[in-house]
Amino acid sequence: MKTPYEQSVYDRATRKIQRIIAREGTADGQRLQPWYLAEIEDEIRQADKISALTVLANQSEPELLPDVS
Repeated sequence: MKTPYEQSVYDRATRKIQRIIAREGTADGQRLQPWYLAEIEDEIRQADKISALTVLANQSEPELLPDVS
């Protein structure tokens, strides 16, 4: 059974793959393979880590990250 986070990653990855396939096709079936889903899930996890670290860095050292708003 997947954790809520892992279920979220899976759901986001499948939606992303659906959007890619709708826009660009299956690439001769490559985008339908389990390894492709795993690759997209890894990308999402990496993006989540970077986002979390950015938020943490901004909270602990706000002057390190410029305000771009």
